[in-house]
Amino acid sequence: MAKKEKSPLNDFGGSSGAMGDITPLLDYNSTEIDLIQDELDTKWVEKKLNSEYLSEIYKALHMANKSLRIGQCGSLVEFTKFQDSGFKLTRANFCKARLCPMCSWRRSKKIFGQLSKVTDVLKNNGFEFLFLTLTVKNCKDYELKNTISELMLAFNRFCKRKAFKQAFNGFFRALEVTINPETEEYHPHFHVVLAVRPSYFTQTSIYLSQKDLRQIWASCANLDYDPQVDVKKVKPRNGQDLSGAVAEIAKYTVKDSDYLTGEKKSDAHKVWTLEQALCNRRLTAMGGVFKDVHKALNLDDPCDGRLEDDQINDEVEQMIIKFKWHGTGYVRW
Repeated sequence: MAKKEKSPLNDFGGSSGAMGDITPLLDYNSTEIDLIQDELDTKWVEKKLNSEYLSEIYKALHMANKSLRIGQCGSLVEFTKFQDSGFKLTRANFCKARLCPMCSWRRSKKIFGQLSKVTDVLKNNGFEFLFLTLTVKNCKDYELKNTISELMLAFNRFCKRKAFKQAFNGFFRALEVTINPETEEYHPHFHVVLAVRPSYFTQTSIYLSQKDLRQIWASCANLDYDPQVDVKKVKPRNGQDLSGAVAEIAKYTVKDSDYLTGEKKSDAHKVWTLEQALCNRRLTAMGGVFKDVHKALNLDDPCDGRLEDDQINDEVEQMIIKFKWHGTGYVRW
């Protein structure tokens, strides 16, 4: 018998009035409320509509419980104004499904924020950063699950190599899967941020060239061909600071535009393929100094933790406002 899944609506509570809570009514600023409404209209609505379409896909796949959860996701949201830091998203009925466009977007924002904080600390302690992309050949839909399993094992072997340990002080890695729209082949690969000391670039005994990294990766992944491997030093651009540039790795595991195209039959097949391949996967991971700083900052799990905004325990609440989904948009309640 299928396990009954709890509706995300159950934990949210009820409405306290048609216009919502404003408790207590301090420093009321209608411009701030308008900015929240504008963000809901310009960013949330598209994700919510895509989640409802995905809910229909899961229903067609006879996954009724997941369909219900995703269909309700993001239908109730609550913002709290704090005395020192303004409005923050403090409650929402997120479903946390891997492929949910709403939750994928919020998860990406969270990973971006956490990675920015971690790299700020590392940068202030003298570390520099590399971007590394590790790939294998594209695979068919029926090969995706096994290919990702092999990728995970290969990366674990990669991190245990003596050359890796000597060269790098820590890593953050994220799995991304793209879909070729013409061949419908899948391209799973890793984006990795590596922390190094400035001396790494001048110590020939530990420095690893692109060719070196390609050879190590091919060996770890048991490949009989030369894979595409790219490595480059992180440099801020377009006005970004270094931490912001590093945090750009915080992408979606799979972009919803890849599997929600409007062609329902094709989309259902892609969703089923991705659902089976990504189930119970550790989509991001940290090691070395990245993991140490993440723990020291007392940050929660970037993938499975809460998707609301981070809060400071001693912040003073001034106002609470709530919105609910009303078919095509968000309204105050």
